[in-house]
Amino acid sequence: MSNSGSEFVVWFGRKLMALKTFVKFGFVFCMALMVLAVGGCSSGSSDSSEVGVGSGEAAELEARIGVLEQQLASLPAGADGADGAAGVDGADGVGVDGADGVDGADGVDGEVGPVGPAGAGATGAAGPPGADGADGIDGVDGAVGPAGEAMTFGVVGATGAAGAAGPLSGLTCGADEFAASFSGVWQCAVLGVTADGIFSGPGTPNCCVISNFVVGGYQSIGLIDTPCDETSCRFEVVGVADHTACTLSGSYGPVVFNTASAGVTRTGTRITVNWLAATGFNLISPQGALSVQISCGQGVIPAP
Repeated sequence: MSNSGSEFVVWFGRKLMALKTFVKFGFVFCMALMVLAVGGCSSGSSDSSEVGVGSGEAAELEARIGVLEQQLASLPAGADGADGAAGVDGADGVGVDGADGVDGADGVDGEVGPVGPAGAGATGAAGPPGADGADGIDGVDGAVGPAGEAMTFGVVGATGAAGAAGPLSGLTCGADEFAASFSGVWQCAVLGVTADGIFSGPGTPNCCVISNFVVGGYQSIGLIDTPCDETSCRFEVVGVADHTACTLSGSYGPVVFNTASAGVTRTGTRITVNWLAATGFNLISPQGALSVQISCGQGVIPAP
């Protein structure tokens, strides 16, 4: 019998004993109540004979109760209950594989075997030539040779003929002058003057000459009072004899122009600007501020 069957039998026996005890005491309790009832009913009577009869009945009940108690005590024990069904086997446990064991240490190397017989191969080819050897010790100096013959000087040559006169022959320049070539002819020269002219203003139209523009809010520096209007203007820098050596740059609003622009003409005496050709606009429809700068450097010129 399994452990669960044994536990069931023990449990069932305990429950049966408790039931027997309950029945026994219940029966005794009921009989006691009956005795008390009989005694109560007979207590109201004054007849001594009825009291005596009641006491006899109580004694009989007590005797019966004792007999019943003995019968209960002598009842045989109940048969053992049937064995319970065997329990279901539990599920197999899932075991985790153990870690791999550590590799064993390497074994000790075996002894070196005997030297094998020489091979039967052919003799190898000759190796490349070796490197050059170190230089030998310097040899002993040879004997000194015989002295050479004494050197003789040649005859002094005749004086050469006089050279022709150079290009600067007879040219005498002053303290601030220097020699320069002009069209292949050397002559004394000086540095020419450098002069500048400025014309600027709001870009509004005016008439006739530069001085009228100055009255209308323009500025003129280093320029002669020459013809100027809303279509063109002629510029002459004070003290400059040749304006071909001058350069011009200017702007009219966002438009810029210079000496090489269309509408800008240079001659020896003046520089003329046609506003429409040079900027695309004339001064009748102002495009913004107008500014003209002229720089004249004559460089090297013949001395006066």
